Amino acid sequence: MSKMAMLFILDRETGKPIYGVEERPVPKGDLPGEYYSPTQPFPLKPSPLSRLSFTMDDLAKLTPEHEKACRELLEKFGGGRNRGAFTPATGEGALVLPNTRGGAEWTGGTFDAALGYYIINTTDSGSFRSIRKQDADPKAPPESPRLYDRDSGLGGNSNASVKGWPCWQPPWGRLTAIDVNTGDIAWQVPFGTTEGTPEGMKTGGNNSGGGPISTAGGLIFIGATKDRIFHAFAAKTGEELWSTRLEEIAQSVPVTWQGRDGVQYVAIAAGSKLVTFKVPASERP
Repeated sequence: MSKMAMLFILDRETGKPIYGVEERPVPKGDLPGEYYSPTQPFPLKPSPLSRLSFTMDDLAKLTPEHEKACRELLEKFGGGRNRGAFTPATGEGALVLPNTRGGAEWTGGTFDAALGYYIINTTDSGSFRSIRKQDADPKAPPESPRLYDRDSGLGGNSNASVKGWPCWQPPWGRLTAIDVNTGDIAWQVPFGTTEGTPEGMKTGGNNSGGGPISTAGGLIFIGATKDRIFHAFAAKTGEELWSTRLEEIAQSVPVTWQGRDGVQYVAIAAGSKLVTFKVPASERP
């Protein structure tokens, strides 16, 4: 799994792709002296698990007010100036998807061996990235000058969102299961919540860096969202079975074990606390 939320399924003994990988042309930047690879590898299956491109046709339409504000914001950047996956920062400014907190996170996914499902949470997010030439950098050594820096006046590293709502159509957070025996997406559901969005709308939300764990009993446990909710999902279908709100964000992967009393427990580090739950007997293997 890459930061770009592309899953490469390889033969563990040879390293060869199971479902194929191809080099595709990607956009180049305009920094003098900078090298830009003309292509990048893309897996043929599965498709990317989060948004990697944007046009004004993708503009969010949750409310008229949000749509108007996003349109005005993006028009400052020529409609976002996104040219697809691997769009680099430029002097004019560009919308880069995903940003540093988007796509897949360092915590990775989990594998359900019984189903053959690889399950991971991802975030659809992007930032405006612009650069500027600078005459000198007093902190850089003379033999290695830094000639360019982020331009905060053109957006620098600001998120493409209005009042915390991204400017493209949801879902903004996803939980996805890939059947590794076929390379296809088995199921995908909106994951997380975004404060203030219209009631009943499943927009998904920002992932915080946590990841999922799967159990032999067919469950997935995961925190990972900024709304501080800890979830249990059915691994086979993606149906949410249980949830509770924690006091702090869980930027971690849960653990599970059977106690000496024969009871299954699941625990997760959430901020300054380690929170532990008992799994009901009806849901244990």
